[in-house]
Amino acid sequence: MSAIHGKLLQISVGDNGSPSEHFTPLGSMQLTALTINRTLTDASDVASGPWRKGSSATGVSAMRLSGSGPLHQDAVNDTLRALAFSGEARHYRMRVGQDAMVQGAFIITHYSRSGEMHDAQQLELTFESAGAVSYSD
Repeated sequence: MSAIHGKLLQISVGDNGSPSEHFTPLGSMQLTALTINRTLTDASDVASGPWRKGSSATGVSAMRLSGSGPLHQDAVNDTLRALAFSGEARHYRMRVGQDAMVQGAFIITHYSRSGEMHDAQQLELTFESAGAVSYSD
């Protein structure tokens, strides 16, 4: 069985335009994690017996995408840092590799910039969903 290689995460941010939103490409980085969580609502009752009964009709869904990579443009860094500081939910389009597209409202919950004196600065970001998210292959 062959290994699944890492994916490139291409990030574009929306301008909150109405009725049609324009998305500006910010850049790409290596996707380090894509997590989909769904909390289970306990629907157990006396008739459930000894096992917990979960309800699929309720609960909270969330998506988290994390990535890292070299920082190439100060203007992009300034935009991402400002979004991280503001805590503002913005619409993003994020292409995962060549196949999948994630779109929805996200908040940047982790921003880290680091690097040695003579090396390229590295940027680490985590986006967490702040509303409905679509995922298409």
